[in-house]
Amino acid sequence: MKVRIGFVSNSSSSSFVMIGAKLNDFDNVKVAKRLMELYPDTKLDLPSYLKDKDFADLDEDEQEDWAYEVLSSARGGSGFTYFGEEGLFGYAIYCGDSQEYEVGDFSMSLEELQKKTEETKKLLADLGHADADVKLIGGQYSC
Repeated sequence: MKVRIGFVSNSSSSSFVMIGAKLNDFDNVKVAKRLMELYPDTKLDLPSYLKDKDFADLDEDEQEDWAYEVLSSARGGSGFTYFGEEGLFGYAIYCGDSQEYEVGDFSMSLEELQKKTEETKKLLADLGHADADVKLIGGQYSC
């Protein structure tokens, strides 16, 4: 029998690597709308209830909820990800899944890295963050 001495937690966390920036004044609704324009519904892995909503009928709180769900779902089709509480937005190179119990694999050539960096800078500029400090960011998030 093994015994662990020290801090033990029931919470789960996953690792991520992204090309992005920390933004202080991130407008969830504006970004979600722009991602929907840039990446047609067929590319974004959105639930049908998000695709079928008439945005004009939503109040401000419902718009925020809609935007949060779009941003949370966008990773599958657009490649862009958002960690709201930290204000991080960018292209997800790798995002671990809480269902993975081993080290995940990923690779990207330097040319691909440069291309995704330019795409990220362009999107951030389009969203009003042309001066964002885009860099390679890695860390962990709770799941």
